[in-house]
Amino acid sequence: MAFQSQRGAPHALVPALFIAAALINLVLTDVLAGGPESVNLAENLTDIFVYAAPHVLFLARVLMAVRYSAGQRAHDLAEFERLRQ
Repeated sequence: MAFQSQRGAPHALVPALFIAAALINLVLTDVLAGGPESVNLAENLTDIFVYAAPHVLFLARVLMAVRYSAGQRAHDLAEFERLRQ
């Protein structure tokens, strides 16, 4: 009897939740830091970078984790087969 994973089950890392939280946090940070009235890009470029850089790095990390986990099952299965013999 082989193990069958559930089809249609939610992703174990729940990346959609983390991505949504990061984007909501970024929007709220922008609103609390100055909001739409401070739209002069030349004056606020440093502020935009300071607020956006950690969010972009976090989103990149979430996507890297999703990409890594996508191949993990195949790797684990191959290792299990190697150890079984």
